[in-house]
Amino acid sequence: MEFLIIFFSYLASGMIENNMIIRIFLTIIFSLAGIIAFSATKSFLGTKEK
Repeated sequence: MEFLIIFFSYLASGMIENNMIIRIFLTIIFSLAGIIAFSATKSFLGTKEK
């Protein structure tokens, strides 16, 4: 699942910026945000079920 988040953030950063260094930087930021949001959602749903 994390790989999908990183892959989509790479695509999204490509739409924003063509410079390779900035693109890698944006990908890291997006994927970190995506993974944090994903795990937060998972734990939120986990506490909701209990």
